[in-house]
Amino acid sequence: MRALAVVICAVFAGGAAWADFGDPGGADECRRQSAKFGWVAVHLDPKDSPLAAWQVEVVCPEGVKVVGIEGGAHPAFSEPAHHDSKALREKRERVVLAQYSLLRGGELPRRETRVATVMVEIPDGIEPRFDVRLVTAGTVGGDAIAANIRYETGR
Repeated sequence: MRALAVVICAVFAGGAAWADFGDPGGADECRRQSAKFGWVAVHLDPKDSPLAAWQVEVVCPEGVKVVGIEGGAHPAFSEPAHHDSKALREKRERVVLAQYSLLRGGELPRRETRVATVMVEIPDGIEPRFDVRLVTAGTVGGDAIAANIRYETGR
């Protein structure tokens, strides 16, 4: 058994010695094309109506890519919003988010709350300006409400 372990270690060690780890000069290229990560926090104010559902669209400027979605601050929306997972896999510049809650009206937010945070990859040299739009918001029973939207960004 010990001989088998020695053979396996030798094979892996030898394989590592022969492996092609690429051009070490590529590190400079990576540094030139480096990116930073940031976030876009989306807030909705249902203006004293219980916020039970919402849909927003976040569009990033050219070069900035969506890489993740996080939930909101209120327990009704603490899970990440529903979204097109392909938008994340392909690091697209646009994502539509939607979420709903089955909590009772008294347990839903009535004042401004962060409903989602979109994580983004920002190439060096870009100071992004995002387009964040409220598509719709609804209250208990599915009635539409006129909510206000605002967002903040950070790195």
